[in-house]
Amino acid sequence: MNPQSLTLKLPNGDQVTGLASFPTGPETTRSPFTSLVVAIHGGTYSAQYFFPDAKHSVLPISQALQVPFLAINRPGYKDSTPLPAIIPEGSSYLREEGKYIHEHILPTIWNTYATSLGVNSIVIMSHSLGASAATVTSGLHAASKEKLYPLAGLVIGGIGTEMAGRTGTEEALATKPPMIYFPVAVKDIIMLGSPEQAMTDPDMYAIHPAMDTGFSYDECVDCNHLWITYWTEYARKVNVPVMYGLASADALWTVSEQHVQDFAQAFSSSPRVERGLVHGAPHCMELSYVSRGWYARALGFALECSVGKALERS
Repeated sequence: MNPQSLTLKLPNGDQVTGLASFPTGPETTRSPFTSLVVAIHGGTYSAQYFFPDAKHSVLPISQALQVPFLAINRPGYKDSTPLPAIIPEGSSYLREEGKYIHEHILPTIWNTYATSLGVNSIVIMSHSLGASAATVTSGLHAASKEKLYPLAGLVIGGIGTEMAGRTGTEEALATKPPMIYFPVAVKDIIMLGSPEQAMTDPDMYAIHPAMDTGFSYDECVDCNHLWITYWTEYARKVNVPVMYGLASADALWTVSEQHVQDFAQAFSSSPRVERGLVHGAPHCMELSYVSRGWYARALGFALECSVGKALERS
């Protein structure tokens, strides 16, 4: 079974594309309250990140739990319309992307699918730079008076409070190219861990290079230099439950129990923040051996959030 490709026209004339798993199981076995999980991939990937192959796809978990799952291609990725070329003064790429997702993408997804899927809310699942944008989106949603979609929860992985060191993009940034690409061998080790660490199926190393999209100069600058200076102003506004996992072998972020606690504590308005190290996982948890377990936890969390949203309205 393959994911469903989709293209949605946005009210501003742009479009967003992606991949989806919309379960077709019997109504009698489905939870009476369900969220639509909207997934936001990290830098240099696409919606395919959540559906890379049969062994690592979210699809069987989505089908088994009957939780609809829609992964977008972030603005500028694949056939999704890029963000405007000019970033407003005082803002940054990921702040603008989080705002764009909040104002245009999520309301359109909600208006398009809420009734047909029978869902009562949206839960965002995000990884790495997708989590950066998702944190901005969730903070803006909490602060907005008019709710254009019901947000019930936020799942975050692949990001932390302190970068571990060099990312391999510093030299490229110096020349200011429009797009930046990791060398394949470097990206494999950073994202999947080394074959000797045995955290990732050997077959993933074979398909991993084809998943690469590169990422824009502005996105890379924000990731390397700006995000760490402003993310808490959005995190502290988030008022929905949060589930946070940091891979124990993440090569991009400093890893410790204290760093996990520090990240989680920034979400001071959230009624509940589940947090912890995900042991035996590299930066790209969803591409590793722990992917099925992580997806089961994330979609189970989404089911809990949908019940919370239903009780909130009763």
